[in-house]
Amino acid sequence: MKPLLAALIFAPCLAGIAPICAGDEAISNACFHLDREHSGEYTLSIPADRRSVHVVLDDSRDSFSKLPDGRWRAGRQIRSSIFRLVLRQACESGTNGQVVLNVSSWGKRETNSWQFSSTGRGEALYAVGCLCPEQTWVQEMEADIPKTAAVAPLRIEEYLEILTRGTNIVADPNTLGNVQIAFDQHRAEITARFARGLLFYPRASKLPWEFRMYRGGLNALSGCSDRMFAANFLVQFTNSADASWTFSQVLVDARFKGE
Repeated sequence: MKPLLAALIFAPCLAGIAPICAGDEAISNACFHLDREHSGEYTLSIPADRRSVHVVLDDSRDSFSKLPDGRWRAGRQIRSSIFRLVLRQACESGTNGQVVLNVSSWGKRETNSWQFSSTGRGEALYAVGCLCPEQTWVQEMEADIPKTAAVAPLRIEEYLEILTRGTNIVADPNTLGNVQIAFDQHRAEITARFARGLLFYPRASKLPWEFRMYRGGLNALSGCSDRMFAANFLVQFTNSADASWTFSQVLVDARFKGE
């Protein structure tokens, strides 16, 4: 990965091709040019598995369709909406993540190119699930993530009972930090088992948390949603013999809003 990234960033620019952008503005630039120029392409690759897929972006209404030469085509929903979601939620430029995206937009005078990669295992799952037309890839990635007893389904009735009947407390920074560590350690498994649609499950530091004491346990509650789907998260701790809090489980309720 490192030699490939260095070669792409520091390679001499070809005539008529803008240099690959690096830095905080790269994602904004890529989204802007893809929207303005209405055409482009990307290659999604998983270097560790030595496989990649090439997708041409245009202004059609297709989600994904196969071209005669073996490449794929995707239309305006992927180009303008879903691609923007994936870049902003799951990728950075100048990193060496599990999933790599090489992106180009075609203008009248130049071709702009960027390279991004996923920022974590959960982000890699999200990127492949949204942008890879070969859906067996995400299934294989999910199968590689072990299922543990630490992650389990959550009944919405239990969540609401704790939220409304539990004693509201203000957590100290140490407790909040332990909750964030526990959630993030299991976030890839949570994503693999429960994520639906285009809803992204962010890192714990990006989520709002409320804390409740209920039946002798410490409960941290949070959630996220988009227009179609919602998820509630409940991180539970039990009181140990030494009076410290010990992580127990992360419970997840994921559903379509129309259910």
